[in-house]
Amino acid sequence: MFGAECLTEVLGDDVPAHSGSSVRPAPSTWVIVVTAAFAVAVAGTALPWTRFQEGSGPFGAWGLSPRWSMLVALASVGGLTTCILAWRGRAGAVLPAIRAAATLVVVGAILAIARPPSFAPPWLGPWISLAGGAVASGISIGALRPVRARSEAEPRHARAS
Repeated sequence: MFGAECLTEVLGDDVPAHSGSSVRPAPSTWVIVVTAAFAVAVAGTALPWTRFQEGSGPFGAWGLSPRWSMLVALASVGGLTTCILAWRGRAGAVLPAIRAAATLVVVGAILAIARPPSFAPPWLGPWISLAGGAVASGISIGALRPVRARSEAEPRHARAS
């Protein structure tokens, strides 16, 4: 006898009746932090990515020619979109996509820094996106490893020794 009946019995008529509507749970802390990290990575794509040539102005990652910055831009926007889906209660289903997007942001930003376009050294944008991608990647891959479920065949007293 747990639930609304027990609560009504203890508190009286002050308890509102359960209407049966599903209340969406608040997003967990990791979803909030990873969403903020992807937002930082997306903000990094709005900054200049090179000091000269294409990519030196606002939204430098969104150039016309294919570069590593475009990979970072698309992966960071995709990761942010996926995190928004995780806010809606689908965190377990979209976790592999979040991990993949975070990894692509990190790899693309590192390659954009290491291999910039000819005669155009990297500037502020790839470093900001790398920071956001690294936080998102670290939390989604490292801190959220699935916990190994205890086997039913394993006796409980065996863990104590």
